[in-house]
Amino acid sequence: ISLWSSFVCATMFHHRCEKSKKKAFKGKSRGRQAIIRTRAGPRPKTGSLGRDGEGREKRINHAKQVRDNKRAELLDRRRQRARLPKMVAIISLGPFVDSRKVRTDLLDFCDFPKSETGEGVITVNVRIGNTENAVSLWEAPRNFKAILDIAKVADVILFAITPPKTADQHKLNADIGVDNFAQLVITALKTQGLPSPIGIVQGLNEFPAKQHQLLWKRSLRFFREAFHEKIKVLELNSVKDSPQVFRFLQSEPIKDIDWRDRRSYLVGEDIRFQPDAANPSCGSLSVGGYLRGQRHLNPNRLVHITGFGDYQISHVDIVGSISQHRKKFKEDGPFEMKVDTPITDNIQSTVSADPSIRESLEALMEPDPMNREQSLITEEEIVEAEQLEESRAKTAKREADMKSKGMSVYQDTWAAALGWTIDVNEEDNEQLPFDSSNKEGDAMLEASDDDENASDREALLKGLIGVGAELGTDEEMKQLKFKLARDEVDFPDEVDTPWDRPARKRFARYRGLKTFRNSPWHAHEQLPLDYGRIVQFENYSEAQRLAEKEHNVGVLPGSHVIVHLINVPLSTAKSLYDSHIAGASPLVLSGLFEHEHRVSVLHFQLKRDPAFSNPVKGKEPMIFHCGFRRFSARPIYSQCDPRCDKQLVERFLQPGRFCYATIYGQVMYGACPLLVTHPEATVLSSVNLETKEIEHPVDSTSDALMPSSSSLLPLPLPQLVAQGKFISVNSERLLIKRILLTGYPIRCHKRKAVVRYMFFLPLDIRWFMKVELFTKNGLVGQIDEPVGTHGYMKCSFSGHLKGNDVVCMPLYKRQFPPFPLEEFQRINTR
Repeated sequence: ISLWSSFVCATMFHHRCEKSKKKAFKGKSRGRQAIIRTRAGPRPKTGSLGRDGEGREKRINHAKQVRDNKRAELLDRRRQRARLPKMVAIISLGPFVDSRKVRTDLLDFCDFPKSETGEGVITVNVRIGNTENAVSLWEAPRNFKAILDIAKVADVILFAITPPKTADQHKLNADIGVDNFAQLVITALKTQGLPSPIGIVQGLNEFPAKQHQLLWKRSLRFFREAFHEKIKVLELNSVKDSPQVFRFLQSEPIKDIDWRDRRSYLVGEDIRFQPDAANPSCGSLSVGGYLRGQRHLNPNRLVHITGFGDYQISHVDIVGSISQHRKKFKEDGPFEMKVDTPITDNIQSTVSADPSIRESLEALMEPDPMNREQSLITEEEIVEAEQLEESRAKTAKREADMKSKGMSVYQDTWAAALGWTIDVNEEDNEQLPFDSSNKEGDAMLEASDDDENASDREALLKGLIGVGAELGTDEEMKQLKFKLARDEVDFPDEVDTPWDRPARKRFARYRGLKTFRNSPWHAHEQLPLDYGRIVQFENYSEAQRLAEKEHNVGVLPGSHVIVHLINVPLSTAKSLYDSHIAGASPLVLSGLFEHEHRVSVLHFQLKRDPAFSNPVKGKEPMIFHCGFRRFSARPIYSQCDPRCDKQLVERFLQPGRFCYATIYGQVMYGACPLLVTHPEATVLSSVNLETKEIEHPVDSTSDALMPSSSSLLPLPLPQLVAQGKFISVNSERLLIKRILLTGYPIRCHKRKAVVRYMFFLPLDIRWFMKVELFTKNGLVGQIDEPVGTHGYMKCSFSGHLKGNDVVCMPLYKRQFPPFPLEEFQRINTR
């Protein structure tokens, strides 16, 4: 039975193969790319690079060549820096620091003649062991702009602190003599690009041994927290401590700061001015110094002097190497010093500019009025315009007659509506229906105009105050700015509709959008006339690449040169010379690339400084410190959303988030750090270095720079508003200003409601009927029809509307930053 059953099972049941095969003639399982490859036919076979090893060897060889090129470039950069004197800036971080004594101790160790000791850069050559290094010392005054300028070109910064004799042992920063100005300087230098720091503690020998050790530990802790853990800190109490400072300066590596190494620059050590015989108000300025950076100085390009503008180069004289321009002054033991001689006429070679290809100083382009948008005007429109002009002339004449008779425009409008006829030629005005002129109403009409230089709320406030009325004190103006800033946070972009002017005229420049992100907006639509004066790049990145391609044309960096500038005003040369003699601020000269003198639309990304508490309104004048440039601008702020081609304008610079600042300015290439400061500084006290006591208050709003040799030093504390970086040049970036017209429902029935206070005229409702509405609770709606004559309107929404909801209508218009035409014309005519 078992055999029979097994035979029956074997013959009746068939087990299929567990592995199923796909049908070859079915194409449903193939993907789209597989079908495309099949239609394209078989691909030609190439030799396998991985089998014979040729591909791997090529990759290894290519990587080795790239590595060798980078190593050779790094060695060339180090050799170039070794030929230059190391620029060392001495910056004091407290009011009790005697920075002049720090420099004197270093120079006295080298037996530098006191008769030759002056302000500005002093270069000495010190030999430690078998190594000889050149060091250029600069003592920076306690001035914010001067410290930023010297930090732009410094290789090493000596930060000096001096604890006061009455040190409080319970506060970390107060007992070591660090003030708020020092904290501001450290923050600004970190944003700008901090060179290699070294800490100097001065005056610890005047304290007892126990307090000396405690102050040293706290000073070391302060430097490590402010900078980094591996910072070198040492004492400098007398000349005996100077050798250790020079050892630290020799071993301290030079940091690579990309934005300054990208171009050539120098610090002016010798300045000479030769007036022009034909025009004594201008002349030639000669600036001598050591050319630094990684780019050649092209005499056919412009150069920029920080704080003074751009100038043309006549020719560049190469004076020779450093060793040929130093004479040995002392040679005693392991340390020997060599002193710089003044710039002589020992010129090795000269590189002159070609006048035919030299870049022009014209910053603005000539606008073409015919290049603007043109429209085809018909005969009917011409006749209508003539009739409108006649009507306006009659209205203007009637208004003048009414004002001469004591009647305002407001009264005349009511008189015309009521059908009153008034003889304007009648001399006495006792029979007029209105006895007083409504000047406040006229002020409201004037203040409600769409002024680009004032916000809607400020214009309304000015109208409510009255004609010619101003806020009494600065404190009231400050309170008003705080109120507007709070209102912008609580009710962003909300604007009240004027009751005395049609909304279709007040908001004629605005438009409605279906969706802000997806609705089209042409970048060249309705451009202002100022856009005809700026340069617009088709491809900014390509223009930057071509401009930086000229890096090997001109004078090689690492040379001792004399740069001769032409067409320099006498007032500018005098200011530079006085600042150089007094040691108030260094002369920083940097090379420019092609088109960097032209004007365009610049965009910066910035974030408001947490320590700045005052409201920052758009279009307020600010001082921009960006790279080697320092200029004043009135930026407008906008959101930075990379997913949208349109960006919303923000009326105030809000804290805690990044935004974009847009200005009209001169073109820049490459990312540069940005510092934004307020034009007004605070009023602080001063410290007498002889008695180390607080003196009378000092007004720091002026830009007067006191030399560091003065015993009475001002302590100006600039207001750091924001920090950021330069992004790009783009004249097609759409900055859209949004306003919200709000209304309130008075009757709600399911999805329909009657809304009021958004408009006051039925014609305005019909004008804006196509614009989509939304509520603060997330509903979307539309206007159905006006109700009555007082601005009520029926609206329907996507859901049930509540009585406490707010109905909003968004309107948009494109906004442009203020164009400083006078400033650019002054640059253009120079």
